Amino acid sequence: FYQNGKIKKIMYLGSSPKFRKVTTRIKGDNNIYSIDFNAFEASIKEEDWFDKGYLTLNKDDMQQININGIELVKKDKKFKLNPAQTAQLNQAEVKKLLSQITSITFQTLLDTSKKTTFKFDWVFALQMKSGKVDYKIAKLDKTEDFVLKLSSQPYYFKISKQTVENLKKFNKTTLIVQEVVKKTPIKSTVNGDATTAPLLPQQN
Repeated sequence: FYQNGKIKKIMYLGSSPKFRKVTTRIKGDNNIYSIDFNAFEASIKEEDWFDKGYLTLNKDDMQQININGIELVKKDKKFKLNPAQTAQLNQAEVKKLLSQITSITFQTLLDTSKKTTFKFDWVFALQMKSGKVDYKIAKLDKTEDFVLKLSSQPYYFKISKQTVENLKKFNKTTLIVQEVVKKTPIKSTVNGDATTAPLLPQQN
């Protein structure tokens, strides 16, 4: 067990006396204990020990979102378009966006000890109560996965293509209510009979 990068405790796992039981001993302690645990849950893969929910956020801490050319600002506990933008916001899509941003998961951490460089070509930003955080995303070579780098974190997270696609779909088309062109019927007379001509856009 580690804390702040330092080893705090070493636990040894032994045989399984019965179902969902395993014998264990802490280094420095000669006592042997039987605990409720399955030995196969103690994976030797590093990524299996990561907290995949490490990047989850509390939406109440979010104050502003800048994504795909859209700036959302929280006012009265509700996100609205930047005052400079006069269009109407689609609140149903905003809820979906918040759900996606606050529940980002990662697959593993990338080893950057070999001075690997990434071409970060897509960025969105969040203004949290604690400060601004940039989310920089780049495509990984020879795979469909991506790398995510937060300005507030030293780590490089490997995320799925699906995660990126789910975030990129939120843009002006989805987040802003599209204006519907009003049409009015125009009556015309054909061979003396009154008919209704095709609907034409209403002139302002």
